[in-house]
Amino acid sequence: MPDNRKNKFALYEGIIFIKQNPQIIYSLLLIVSIPALFFIATAYILNIFNKQLDRNLQQQGVMLARSTEKFITQSIYAQSIQKEEDLSLQEKIIALQNSSDLIRDIAVFVRSETKTDYFKIIASLNPKDTNSEIQSVINSLAWQHNQTFARLLKDKRSGEKYWLSATPIHNENNEIIGIVSVALSRLEADQVVGYLGRILYLFSTVFSLILILLVANHARLFQYAVLLMKLKEIDRLKDEFLSITSHELRTPLTTIRGYLSMIQEGSFGELSEKLKHGIDIVMLEVQRLYDLVEDLLEVSRIEQGRIKIEKEKILLPDFVSEICNEISPKVKEKGLVLNFVNHLEENKKIEIESDRDRLKQVLINLIGNAIKYTLKGGIEVGLTLEEKNFISIYVKDTGIGISAQDQEKLFSKFFRVQSEETSKISGTGLGLWITKKVIELLGGKIYLESIKGQGSKFTVFLPMTTSST
Repeated sequence: MPDNRKNKFALYEGIIFIKQNPQIIYSLLLIVSIPALFFIATAYILNIFNKQLDRNLQQQGVMLARSTEKFITQSIYAQSIQKEEDLSLQEKIIALQNSSDLIRDIAVFVRSETKTDYFKIIASLNPKDTNSEIQSVINSLAWQHNQTFARLLKDKRSGEKYWLSATPIHNENNEIIGIVSVALSRLEADQVVGYLGRILYLFSTVFSLILILLVANHARLFQYAVLLMKLKEIDRLKDEFLSITSHELRTPLTTIRGYLSMIQEGSFGELSEKLKHGIDIVMLEVQRLYDLVEDLLEVSRIEQGRIKIEKEKILLPDFVSEICNEISPKVKEKGLVLNFVNHLEENKKIEIESDRDRLKQVLINLIGNAIKYTLKGGIEVGLTLEEKNFISIYVKDTGIGISAQDQEKLFSKFFRVQSEETSKISGTGLGLWITKKVIELLGGKIYLESIKGQGSKFTVFLPMTTSST
């Protein structure tokens, strides 16, 4: 069959894929170990079942031998046992055969008068064995120790296993005068165990074959797994690249920005209006590039868990008010109004434990976004006491607003709202992602309420630790 036709078979493709990706063997071994463990569990269960059956048969044989001994000695005396024939004894044994379907043989022995360790059969379910003498280890043990013994034996001719129990027979003077042995067949138990074992092993085999075929025919799942590992490795390398590149870019950018500032200030001579305008444009672009590098560095720190949160007590109303005063000139420069509204109880001061620099970063980012996307009107920053010991800081604007569709992706990395109104507004698409991650590190949450064309409201919920009046 040509190779191009063979490739159509999923099984063949699966084998080729495994050869090309030997790391999959470990996964395959884990999968194959499932049916292997099932085989082991099956063998273990069958072994326990076998042992329990043997224990039950052994106990049943011992009890039957003891009850047979009592049944026989009720009407037997020493002199009657010594007779070569005793039809009543033979009848008693035959009657006992009906007491259990498992009885293979019942025999009554006396010591041989001529041979040591030999016993003479004086009654048996097999009449032809009567008067014959046999050597029996179990009978000898029962006679010597004057107690019941039981052993699991195997018939050499038929291969059938059976439990043989031997119990001493006593006369009215409590002297041992014979041995009664009972053989219980294990054939029925072996048949049950064999049938159960065949079913379980058949099930295990079929299950193993199905699993192997399933794995081979669905090698594409392993392809996805390998692809996922490669994507994770690429993502890790990307993060490392961004981190290294950002660090390397920041140094020359700082230098460029420093020299541009010196040129703007006239440190290298007076500038013409035309040249000054050109330097201002370059400075703006350098600042944009510098902000991008800083955002990339911040993303790298967050994803690698390198941000350290150093909490301290912050008097929240004063803290937010200071930030509003600090950013107020930028608001006025755009012709907007910035109001700080404290909805807390009058004269009630709220303290929280948080990282001052990181919380400032969050608020400046939110207020900065509000300034950027608000063309007219104003911005309101407020404090509200929430239930369950939470305090909220909100930033509300009268800007362009955000559609419901864009709100779902707003906190995603590198996402920016695409519209005519935002086309001329610069940004990296990382600010809100960074803000959300920082707030979560501070133990808080951020929510958005917005209607397109009517402004937006970002609310930050932070846990409140203490309050004072």
